[in-house]
Amino acid sequence: MPDDQSPDNTSPSNSPNDVAADAAMGRNADEDGSIDPALSSDVEANREELHEAMSTLQATNASQDRKASFGRQMIQLALIPAIIVAGVIGVWIMITALTGRSQSLEAVLSSLERLPVITSNVDIAAVPGRQQGFRDAMTLAAMLDGDELTLEQVQTTKTRLIALAQRHQGADSQIFAFLMLSLGTLADPDTLNLFREALQSENANDQLAAVRGLWKWQQNGDIGDARGLTPDVAMLLVDGTDLKAQTLAAALLGGLATPEDMAVRDALASLIDRATQENREAVWNAGCALAVLGDDRGFPVVMSLLDRSWLATQLDTTDPTRGTFTTESQNKILKTVLNVIVKYVPSSSEEGEGRFEVCVDHPTIWTMVEQLAADDASEEVRVVAQKVLDVRDQ
Repeated sequence: MPDDQSPDNTSPSNSPNDVAADAAMGRNADEDGSIDPALSSDVEANREELHEAMSTLQATNASQDRKASFGRQMIQLALIPAIIVAGVIGVWIMITALTGRSQSLEAVLSSLERLPVITSNVDIAAVPGRQQGFRDAMTLAAMLDGDELTLEQVQTTKTRLIALAQRHQGADSQIFAFLMLSLGTLADPDTLNLFREALQSENANDQLAAVRGLWKWQQNGDIGDARGLTPDVAMLLVDGTDLKAQTLAAALLGGLATPEDMAVRDALASLIDRATQENREAVWNAGCALAVLGDDRGFPVVMSLLDRSWLATQLDTTDPTRGTFTTESQNKILKTVLNVIVKYVPSSSEEGEGRFEVCVDHPTIWTMVEQLAADDASEEVRVVAQKVLDVRDQ
C-alpha cells in the first residue's frame, strides 16, 4: 500500500491495512457493531491485571534481562506489520539495493537455476556459486517488489520460483527465505500448497520464511486468497518454536483470520495467557490482532499500548544500556497502534479511490485516542490520533 494511504504518512512504519481484517465486531458486539457498554468494566479490570502482571514481570526479570537480551529481539517493535516489514523485510530490500539492479529478470532466474542442488549435510558456504546465488535471490525479491510484470511474466516467473523454492526448502534457509518473499510478492493462489508445506514443516526456518512471504502477500495482493492457510499460521502460536515466526504470525492473523475463526481467536488469547518478557512483542501483536477481530480479550493490550505512562515503564530489550523505552520508541509504538484501529479498504475498481474504515471499536480506546489527539507531547502522535478520529467521524 502506498505510504499516503495511511493516517500516519509521517513515518515509514505506517500501514494500518497490514493487520486489519475484513470484520464486523465479534461475539461481544451489538447488531449495529457497537460494543456492549457492560463489558467496559470487565475490560478495565483486565487491563489493570495486565498492568500489574507486566510490572511484576519487569521487576522479576529486569536484572537478567539487561544481561541476556542484547541482540535477542531482532524485531523489538514488531507490533504491527508496518514495523515488522520495515525491520525484517525492508532491511533485506535495502541491502539488495546495494547489489545493483542492472541484471534482467531472466538473467537472475537463470543464474539461480544453475545453482547446484544443496543437500542438508553440505556446507553451503563451500558450494560453488552459492554466494552469487544468495545475491541473486535478494536481487530477485527486490525486482519483483518494484517492477510491474505482464501476466505472462507472472505465470512464467511463478512456475520457475516454485521449482526453485522446492529445491532449497530445508537446505539453504537464506535463499529459501528470499524465494518465499518473492512468491509472496506475486500473491498467486497457485503457490498456496508451497506455503502450506513450509508452515507445516518441522524446520523453524521454513516456517519463518513462509510467514514473511505471507506478509508480502498481504501487502501486494488479496490476502483473502490465502485464508485457507489460517489454521497453519495459528498453529505456530500453539507449537511453534521460533519466536520471530510467532511474533509475525500473531500480527498476521489480524488480517488473515475472520471474527468467526474462534479457534484462531482462542490461540491468540492463549499466547497472551503465556506472556513472558521474552515473547512480549508476540503477545502485543496477539492483543492487537484480537482487537481487530472484535474479541474483547485483545482490548486491554491495545489500551496498555496506547498508554504512554505505561510504555515508559517497559524495558527496551534491544539495548541493555537504554533501560526503559525512549520517547522516540514510545512515539513509534503509539503511532503504530493507532494505525491498528483503522484499516484501508482498496477500491473495487482501478479508477476508484480506496477508503479508511474503523476496525477496532471500544469506548475506552476512543477516549484514549481523543486524549492523545488533544494533548500528547508528540506532535506526530497528535496528528496521527486526529486522523484516526477523522476516520471515525467521517
